[in-house]
Amino acid sequence: MQIRTELALQAVLKSLTEVIAPAIDRGDKMAQEQIGLVVGLLTLISTRLPVAFAYDCDELARLIELAKQIAPAAGSDELEAAVERGAGIWQRALVSPADLTAAIKDLRGVIGNAASTLPARTDAAARAATRAVLQAASEQLLRERSWVLMQGWESEPATVPDLEGLLAPSAGRWPTA
Repeated sequence: MQIRTELALQAVLKSLTEVIAPAIDRGDKMAQEQIGLVVGLLTLISTRLPVAFAYDCDELARLIELAKQIAPAAGSDELEAAVERGAGIWQRALVSPADLTAAIKDLRGVIGNAASTLPARTDAAARAATRAVLQAASEQLLRERSWVLMQGWESEPATVPDLEGLLAPSAGRWPTA
């Protein structure tokens, strides 16, 4: 199961266009129309997904500028506070999703290389590192199971936590610079 959205969309589009669409009765105009709409929408989503975050950042920046331009006439403390909040969020959003994904890929590779040396070692640091790797793998598996929960693969879905709860920041959970 692929959980990367871009790859999953490619797989779905390939299945729809190469297997499902050709199997639909050519005489069923409504079904033909609907498969065309679905393929078109999924194609749009797959082409826009890589720029969706930039689009949102651009909109936020434009709204901040607009709010600054109308602030003198508005004389609104609420508007000024919203500009400050928005500007703070915009500053924190300056990393691109592509940079984030590249950093994830880099860390996965480097951690994998480092972890591959651990089984041959018997020192306490190696044992602790092995436990940390196993714990992280367990947490990642749970996140991935939660990600695809709605597809119905779990025999006991109630035992899998909500994805949003797994992603929510908790004390000491997020790395600091």
